[in-house]
Amino acid sequence: MISPEHSKSYNNPPLEIERKFLVYSLPEDLFNFQYELIRQGYLAIENNGTEVRVRQQDNLYTLTVKSDGLLSRQELEINIDQNQFNTLWIGTESKRIEKKRYKYPYQEKNNNNWHKHFIELDIYDGELSGLVIAEIEFNNEDEAHNFVPPNWLDKEVTMIMSYKNKNLAVYGLPQNYK
Repeated sequence: MISPEHSKSYNNPPLEIERKFLVYSLPEDLFNFQYELIRQGYLAIENNGTEVRVRQQDNLYTLTVKSDGLLSRQELEINIDQNQFNTLWIGTESKRIEKKRYKYPYQEKNNNNWHKHFIELDIYDGELSGLVIAEIEFNNEDEAHNFVPPNWLDKEVTMIMSYKNKNLAVYGLPQNYK
């Protein structure tokens, strides 16, 4: 039987709220920060936009289900072990991406208040080599809408489906990419 606490979390999965940008130029001090290697592959991408993926982020392995959405979407994530990851990884062939992720600290002044963020800079490898996308996660949609990006970020791609990782994994670089 599902307890009321689990039922509540099942009925209201956590929201991921993020904006995505292409990167005009990398911050000069970026390479002073450590990065994480990420391999992720997609087990299922449904017509309704739901996706199921596995990810290796250094020595952490996860299975994630995400709903469809652009700025906000539901995200359920569980940790799995390396053997489970390796077994599931086989099912992601031809739907994979690899990237280095830097977590870059950033402060912005908005409405006379300072807001601290981490900008996740993803530098893609393999067939997506040359692509750099910045992702910023927020606590709520108001915070996301009020975010003032630094001048080294370029075109916002939050609302462009071809820049979703699932589509990059399946279709490669978008046709309109620089």
